[in-house]
Amino acid sequence: MTAREPDRDDDVLSAEDGELPEGWAECLMGDIAEVVGGGTPSAYDETNFCDNGHAWITPADLSRFEGVYIKRGRRGLSDKGLKSSSARLMPARTVLMSSRAPIGYVAIAANEICTNQGFKSFICREDISPEYVFYWLKHKRLDIEEMGSGSTFTEISGSRCKEIPFIFPTLAEQKRIVARVESLLASVNAARERLDKAPSLLARFRQSVLASACSGRLTEDWREKIRDAEGSEELVHRLRAKRRGKYEQYIAGRYKEPCSPSEDKEYEYPEQWSVTSIDELTCLVTSGSRGWAQYYSDIGPVFIRAQNINTDELCLDDIAHVKPPDSAEGLRTRVQKDDMLITITGANVTKAAIVNIDLEEAYVSQHVALARPVDPAIATFLYLWIISPAHGRKKLTSDAYGAGKPGLNLENIREMFIPLPPLPEQQEIVRRVEALFAFAKEIERRVETARAKANALTQSILRAAFRGELVETEADLARREGREYEPASVLLERIRAEKSEGSHTAQHRRSSKSSVSRQNAVGATGRSPLPPPIGHEPTNAVNGSRDGSDHKPASTPSRAAKIDIDDTERDDIMGCIREAFSTGGPRDRETAIRDIARAAGYTRVGDRVREVLDTDVLTAVRRGILNNERGQLSLLCRAIDEYEKDHLVDMLLATTGNSWSEQDDLIRATARHLGFRRTGAQIQDTIKNTIRTAILRGLIEREGTRLRKAR
Repeated sequence: MTAREPDRDDDVLSAEDGELPEGWAECLMGDIAEVVGGGTPSAYDETNFCDNGHAWITPADLSRFEGVYIKRGRRGLSDKGLKSSSARLMPARTVLMSSRAPIGYVAIAANEICTNQGFKSFICREDISPEYVFYWLKHKRLDIEEMGSGSTFTEISGSRCKEIPFIFPTLAEQKRIVARVESLLASVNAARERLDKAPSLLARFRQSVLASACSGRLTEDWREKIRDAEGSEELVHRLRAKRRGKYEQYIAGRYKEPCSPSEDKEYEYPEQWSVTSIDELTCLVTSGSRGWAQYYSDIGPVFIRAQNINTDELCLDDIAHVKPPDSAEGLRTRVQKDDMLITITGANVTKAAIVNIDLEEAYVSQHVALARPVDPAIATFLYLWIISPAHGRKKLTSDAYGAGKPGLNLENIREMFIPLPPLPEQQEIVRRVEALFAFAKEIERRVETARAKANALTQSILRAAFRGELVETEADLARREGREYEPASVLLERIRAEKSEGSHTAQHRRSSKSSVSRQNAVGATGRSPLPPPIGHEPTNAVNGSRDGSDHKPASTPSRAAKIDIDDTERDDIMGCIREAFSTGGPRDRETAIRDIARAAGYTRVGDRVREVLDTDVLTAVRRGILNNERGQLSLLCRAIDEYEKDHLVDMLLATTGNSWSEQDDLIRATARHLGFRRTGAQIQDTIKNTIRTAILRGLIEREGTRLRKAR
């Protein structure tokens, strides 16, 4: 039975569906904890902060925090900084929850601590376990986010935090639940750590397979069985003869003899293999030309760019289209089946792919080299050699970075040394490599499935915990032991009685003080004085303060929504910028700064505000939020689906770290990075598509619902 059904509007979510376990009670967070906000002293005064001062944290300090207990953040507050702000030192074991940017980061104070204004913290009663509250808030994070509101940024207020639904058993049962949850999550996290090692192990496995294939070790047993197999000298002679006829199809003018291989003495290979060069084995080595941008089109022939081959496979997920000119240039760079493509400039230099499908009509960009084998039968082995880290890729990487700038010229590719096996052995090598890679792919699939299950298991554990399914309830335990117990409903009634008594006492004190004040104010005239105008409260004649103390209060913001531009995360300012430009047309920088300041709650623009916002405007231009056309600023894209996919990928990568983050967090972070304060269906769908593109490009790794930058 529940002690009380909390009063709630339609948008205040219930604690848990279904009937509560026996002995449990349902209430609101404000019933069992004091909700405390935070504060930030003036950022203009550096003496407000110090490294070894009072522990002070911001939401940014929790963005990568994966533990339970936190000691301090990046900066601390001095005594002066603490006194001059609304920050309050809270006791150890206070439950800290970020209330904006974003909502729902949770930790427990390991010691006395204070926070900035981006937190609502819960000082729990002695009969409520902070660890139990910690896991409850993590379990209900999505529901709590829905309780937030705000135009500049979504935030959950202190009053709303008090309305967060809460269910709980007796303290002894709370502790048993926490112990069981921690034990189970430790097992889940250990499994995750083991699964996290799988990608790097599989990457090393593939590298080992390629090294073995290109050195002849992979087919050593095969050669033992085929002792009378001829070497590859005859194959090389046939390919050289065939090269001349095909060469003239693609390159006009006098025939150019192939360049000799630049042999590397460190390579080992079987004596049956013949040394040759890529130039001898291909009839065309070229790259796309400049100027293709003017031929971009929504439909038409495929245009292959560097991002389409950065996973060492041809990826057509995010493909461009062109309408090429009617010239010989189009014929020269037109792609055929079995062509090899190699990135020759940029961060993904040396990445390669083989065209294993018929693209009908396709072309390559200036950043991609095209190498066409004389005989398609040797194409796959050439591709394996090029992508082998110990062979072709090692040579190309050395050439690309030798001059300090990532880039290859076509001669680097043509002169590449390659020991060529006989054709039957090439076919056997390809068969074995494909079988081993398929095995690795299956393991990856199983790892991905296991990761998804591990992620789902975390919420399943918390769900079971708060349904009373993880441990024996206090009611069942008491029956089994033949004793009485105090249900949580009794505790809740006692809490309410104590609060009610405290409330009556406080009200009585306020009434008494009010009566005395009125008597003093009336004085000899017999009339109460009129209240002073807003902003002109009476001050103490001695020191100018309102309460007679030496403490001078911080300046009052011009409106409640005013934010501290120095302490606020820049993504929040990006939201102010998008809000300021959501109406009206282009404006100059000075007008823009005034409008942004107004959106941030400032009625006056001082030098510091102007300086900070001027930098933020430049940031907004770089991020593609604003367009700067001859000094006139305007919104570049009003909706997220108006952005080019490549730009969205860049913005996604800017918010993705090297450690794992939940996909939902990454979606919100990317949206905020572009100044969108809310993540509606359109934003979520667009960024999810961007995430899929980044994964296919090899830029991001996925583990169930968690993501990180590819290593």
